[in-house]
Amino acid sequence: SHNIKSLASDGDFLWVGARTGLSRYDKITGQWKNMQIQGNPSIRSIGVDGRYLWLGTMRGVILYDKMIGSVVKFYRDYAPVRDIDVEGKVVWITTPNQIALFRRERYGDRWTTLMGAEIRDFVQGEPPRVKRLKEDLGILDCTNLLRISNTAWFGRAHGISLYNIGRQKPIKKVPFPESLKNQKVTDFAFDGRDVWIATREGLY
Repeated sequence: SHNIKSLASDGDFLWVGARTGLSRYDKITGQWKNMQIQGNPSIRSIGVDGRYLWLGTMRGVILYDKMIGSVVKFYRDYAPVRDIDVEGKVVWITTPNQIALFRRERYGDRWTTLMGAEIRDFVQGEPPRVKRLKEDLGILDCTNLLRISNTAWFGRAHGISLYNIGRQKPIKKVPFPESLKNQKVTDFAFDGRDVWIATREGLY
């Protein structure tokens, strides 16, 4: 595979997203298989969710069934996708101006979106419930996401924002270095104690 954009390890397989679509590498046999997806979209991020893959593209999110090798759904409301993270039954999808959370529930697919100073929560086929906050969530120009316990870290084009997942509100007064506030955050890593922050200018 060339022009690789994303990777996801899945047991004996490695899923590889590239500008020309999705491939699967068998770690045991060393064999490659190109997966057939109409249009061969550029796969910018991959989340493994049991028998499914969540594939982030410039035009939206693809739900792909690994067992039958076929696209199940294409969600166009969440684009372009910057990052995807699967945590148990919750899928986090990062776009430049909103964060979307997906949950499978007994009565239908449930989506929660965080955008500006508004939280929208809806089950498929029902009108959304809207919660307006007193202050902006601070996720404009979001580039990536890190979750630690009940806190979500949003990497942005200019610095970082923190969000309390349980209370559904931004976390203020975090003593980040002054030099970090105007830098584009490109990725996070958490080693169990410290959060490492990658930027265009270096590592924090």
